[in-house]
Amino acid sequence: MIKRIYIILFFIGCFSFLFGQTNTSDLKKQQRDMLLQIEATTQKLDEANKNVAVSLQQLELLSRKVALRKQYIAGINNDIADIEDEIYLVQEDIKERLEGLKKERDRYAQILRGMQKNSYQNNKLLFILSAKSVAQSYRRFEYFRSMYVWQKNQLEKIKNAQDELLAKEKNLEAKRSEKLTLLSAQQAEDLKLFEEEKKQKEIVDGLKQKQDALQSELNRQKLQAAQLNDQIEGIITVEAESSVKNQEKDNRLPTENKGDYAMTTEEQTLSSKFEQNKGRLPFPVSGKYLITGRFGEQQYEELKQQTVTNGGINIQAMSNNDVKSVFGGEVSAVFAMAGYQNTVIIRHGEYLTVYSNLSSVFVKKGDQVTAGQSIGKIYTDSDAGNTSVLYFQIRKGKTKLNPEAWLRR
Repeated sequence: MIKRIYIILFFIGCFSFLFGQTNTSDLKKQQRDMLLQIEATTQKLDEANKNVAVSLQQLELLSRKVALRKQYIAGINNDIADIEDEIYLVQEDIKERLEGLKKERDRYAQILRGMQKNSYQNNKLLFILSAKSVAQSYRRFEYFRSMYVWQKNQLEKIKNAQDELLAKEKNLEAKRSEKLTLLSAQQAEDLKLFEEEKKQKEIVDGLKQKQDALQSELNRQKLQAAQLNDQIEGIITVEAESSVKNQEKDNRLPTENKGDYAMTTEEQTLSSKFEQNKGRLPFPVSGKYLITGRFGEQQYEELKQQTVTNGGINIQAMSNNDVKSVFGGEVSAVFAMAGYQNTVIIRHGEYLTVYSNLSSVFVKKGDQVTAGQSIGKIYTDSDAGNTSVLYFQIRKGKTKLNPEAWLRR
């Protein structure tokens, strides 16, 4: 009996062991599956974030394009309105000239009829010779001569009026033709605008369906922007402290506020020249460009709840474009940072210009650069539709300034 019990317990133990082995194996398999799912989800999320980044880039470009298109169409409408005003004025002028020409012709014809009624008009020479004195003959001769001059002048006046009228009518036809051309251009631009706004809506709808990825991408961009700002301000602080520390040794001028950069006489002159060139600085890229991100707090018009604060401007340019210094100065720093590739800071006395998103850099800290000098190559982002966008700032100390107010348009 006891032997049977041991045998039963032995088999139960074996079954329990096997059962336990099976559960452990299944659990490990489930864990492996979960890890694979997590990895796949992470990849999908990364892809979604990339897609969102591309979509945001496309939205920025398309929104700017739509805004420019609307401005262009508004300009066409203004031109059409101006031409309509000109057409009206020309029509009124033609009407007035026609009336004046008719009056001149009628007056001329009336005078000619009156002259024809006088018999002496038929034989002017006989009328002159039949005078009672030489003086009277001379007066009659002068009369006919003055009448001849008057007739000639009147005919010339009528002819000139007719010529001016013809020129006005030609001008009117040209204005009407120009108006038709503009109306045709307006219709073509309206069609393009319709397609662009349609595409814009598709991108916005797509982004709204990826709210989490969109928020993640915007948060990533904000974090990178904050990190870049901290890095720049850290460099500015160190430079300011160093300038004050070496104020006497380098013969630097006293500062107005604590924390300001202490300039040399040469730097103060450079700073003044930079300030005098406000609105006349060249763009930091050559060729065609488009400002896709403006200075200050921006709200995506189509994504009402999404806002970004931009401390500079984003300039899309041709790929492989050289980035150029907008003014002479000294390279303060060159560094790399996630999201902005390489960054170059150039000091112009109290002012600084910042050039970010460079694929390569041609200068180093301490280099003297001139206006228009190439300082690097713009980076082309394959994950954002192969776009090449330069991030550009102008600062006065730590204060960010709107670059568009300083650049020549």
